Amino acid sequence: MLPEILKPLKTTYPNSKPALTITVMAPLTRWLLVPIECGFFGRCAVCFSGKVKMMPLSMSEREATVEPLLREHFWEKYREHPSGDAIKRSFIFKNFDVAFEFMQKVATKAKLMNHHPEWSNVYNKVDIVLTTHDAGGLSKKDVEMAQFINEAALQHGVKRPNK
Repeated sequence: MLPEILKPLKTTYPNSKPALTITVMAPLTRWLLVPIECGFFGRCAVCFSGKVKMMPLSMSEREATVEPLLREHFWEKYREHPSGDAIKRSFIFKNFDVAFEFMQKVATKAKLMNHHPEWSNVYNKVDIVLTTHDAGGLSKKDVEMAQFINEAALQHGVKRPNK
């Protein structure tokens, strides 16, 4: 006998063509639903909806990827963020035009990744916060975006922070 938390949940969408029946296990963790059966040409609920929830970084992933960003690339932990788990950094450029070109480059990458930073710009300064809302904190997408942002900032002549 399965505990209540592990009993399958079944959902039927009778108006879909063909009729769609999805069975999933109840949440095993806060972030993961395990697909068991899907009657929509073998596609699971995740595929049907087109959305995949990101997983937060594990402690080992965090040590391997986030810590170097903090140590070597001037990112900071941002605990005041509503998610409680974010990183932030300020970038200073020569002037507004260069700052705006940098933002355009980052915006293009963000659109391709479907992962958008929280940011603000005043003249030559750009402040960026990265977190993954679906994951409730930092994910691999944040690390990839931060690494891209670092490279783009260097290409645009970012001034070294005073630390």
